Amino acid sequence: MKALITGLVLILLINISPNIYGHEGRPVYIEITQTATTDYQLRWKIPPVMTAQHEPRINIIGDDCSIYSGQNSAGLVGRKSFRCMGGHAISVDISYPGANPALSSLIVLRRLDGESIELFNAPEKTQIILPQEITPLQVAQQYLLGGAKHILVGFDHLLFITCLLFIAGGTKRVLITITGFTLAHSITLALASLNIVRISAPLVEVLIALSIAVLAAEIIKQKTHTWAWRFPLSSACVFGLLHGFGFASVLADLGLPYDMKINALIFFNVGVELGQIIFIVAVISAVKILKQMTWVQAYLGRASTVSVFTIGSISMYWLVGRSLVIIG
Repeated sequence: MKALITGLVLILLINISPNIYGHEGRPVYIEITQTATTDYQLRWKIPPVMTAQHEPRINIIGDDCSIYSGQNSAGLVGRKSFRCMGGHAISVDISYPGANPALSSLIVLRRLDGESIELFNAPEKTQIILPQEITPLQVAQQYLLGGAKHILVGFDHLLFITCLLFIAGGTKRVLITITGFTLAHSITLALASLNIVRISAPLVEVLIALSIAVLAAEIIKQKTHTWAWRFPLSSACVFGLLHGFGFASVLADLGLPYDMKINALIFFNVGVELGQIIFIVAVISAVKILKQMTWVQAYLGRASTVSVFTIGSISMYWLVGRSLVIIG
């Protein structure tokens, strides 16, 4: 299992985010309100991960569309109004001055008749046609991809899974432990997303960092008689409840379509599980390759120790940083 933890951590630490939240799960939020047959008000909010002078310009484009209110400039937040006289389909154009830092987008279209349509788009989609309606298949695709993307860039969640795998050990215990984690976070994801249970998002982020620190400390101490080592399923379930609230905060940023909430929730959760499986399978495959390299064997023990201390250090950095956000 030392080889497993080493492989996991090497992959993670190559791409680890310095952000105290371990990921930037929030999309570019774009709200379009139809105020008249030909008039649309555009509002946007961009995550602060974007630096000054690198914000995208967001516009409505189509036949004979023009701005009649507001400035055609970039910024983290803003609004402007468009008049589209062509009578044909219109699109949202997101134009980055440089590279897109892997930011997805959420478009909320509020029509004149009161109908609301929500579109979640992958980072590579920077020109989005506004549909007349959204189908269940489109909802499934959007939220499935959204869930998978979140877990694969959510380094805090991946580091926690890494610690669980190290402690679980054998294949059977790994399967049971990961299943427990999945069931636990699915419960709180549903409860929070449906507004049955509420908890402060910043507090959840602090507790998620703490969960990683606790497991990293258990691994470093190597006291295999403790609760965490003897019953990894319990650790997975208890801490999994916290991670479910974390997933829910991301889903809240994406939004749930009013008439397809349950569908969107289910597919987002399935996407999270698919991303989780992809991560675990990829790492285990990489570890098997490493094990076949004779020259690697001599360094596995030392690399494992360094890796676990690195996980602990990163989790403490997140813990302190996120706590300061609450205090400040």
